[in-house]
Amino acid sequence: MISISNFIQSEKKLFKNSVCAFLPETVIIPFKQAYKSHCTAMVSPGDIVTEGQIIAQCRTDSDDMLLENIHASVPGKVIDICLTQLPDGTESLAAKIHLES
Repeated sequence: MISISNFIQSEKKLFKNSVCAFLPETVIIPFKQAYKSHCTAMVSPGDIVTEGQIIAQCRTDSDDMLLENIHASVPGKVIDICLTQLPDGTESLAAKIHLES
């Protein structure tokens, strides 16, 4: 890991090259982030979202306490709210967002 002091020292040079990153045209953002949580979509298909906008809220199943907000990782148009399979084998609602700038 590079410490921040390496970037602000006067003898260090600026970056000469930059690399383009790959972003898929459509992303699927699962809502369920914690075990035994219930998530509610805050957006609908057709909505335009900005990066960082809250798209879902998750609450505990037992006492309905707010656990977390789920944010859009990309700006774009919500195509669908659908079920998706998570890495642990469970299913969760997810927002399918088509990337738009």
